[in-house]
Amino acid sequence: MRYLLLLSSFLCILSCSSGNGTPLTGAEVYAKNCSACHQMDGKGVGTVFPPLVDSDYLMEDPNRAIHNILFGLSGEITVNNQKYNGLMTPIRMSDDEIIAVVNYVLTDFNQSKHRITKEDILKVRNKIQK
Repeated sequence: MRYLLLLSSFLCILSCSSGNGTPLTGAEVYAKNCSACHQMDGKGVGTVFPPLVDSDYLMEDPNRAIHNILFGLSGEITVNNQKYNGLMTPIRMSDDEIIAVVNYVLTDFNQSKHRITKEDILKVRNKIQK
């Protein structure tokens, strides 16, 4: 099980940056950086990778998505009444890519009207650095 988590994290790291300087859509950033673990449909994988679709965890605090992209996540979380205790490594993305992908997940997977901004990213970064 640990091997699967490490392998999946490694695959996620390999697909991190856009590299060509062309702005990607949220769906493209998601496909490139998130889908290996959370799947293209955002439904996750069993009890290993949580769903991003209809996610009470994300909707409770959308800044969690920013935090998890920037700093990774380890330890137990509960998403839609299911416990997950995996590892998400930080993902190297530009602020514009973070905004695009988080807003994509909020709108397309959760039908939320909430949008994150560059200021939200700065707040998350500053909260950790204090």
